[in-house]
Amino acid sequence: MDNFIKIADKYYKLAAKVSGGIIGLIMLYIVGKTLHAASQFSGGFYTFMYVLYWIFFVVLVLCGGYYLFRKYGAKIATAATTPQSQPQQPNPYAQPASAPVGGEKFCTVCGAKVPAGNQFCNSCGNKMF
Repeated sequence: MDNFIKIADKYYKLAAKVSGGIIGLIMLYIVGKTLHAASQFSGGFYTFMYVLYWIFFVVLVLCGGYYLFRKYGAKIATAATTPQSQPQQPNPYAQPASAPVGGEKFCTVCGAKVPAGNQFCNSCGNKMF
């Protein structure tokens, strides 16, 4: 029952944010249409208010974009630049690296021959021990 409440609470918050945003956009649209109609009908003060409305709308969009960039931009940039490394599966047929054969070692990941002095495998870059 607690899991259900947590899930419902999570989606309730999301639904409240989305519906609040939609209602806000609808109200902005209605105010804009009303000011536009009033400015065409009588001009003067309503035209001034209609221009202020659009300035407010542009500033609101810019602030919203800045907020979203600050909140999610760093996460997106970090995810795009960080390579997704997949764990390498060890080669079951590889000989252990600690068993030198004729001055050479074998990589435990890919099984390639590695000269005795190398610290890394020439094929896959695995660190030799």
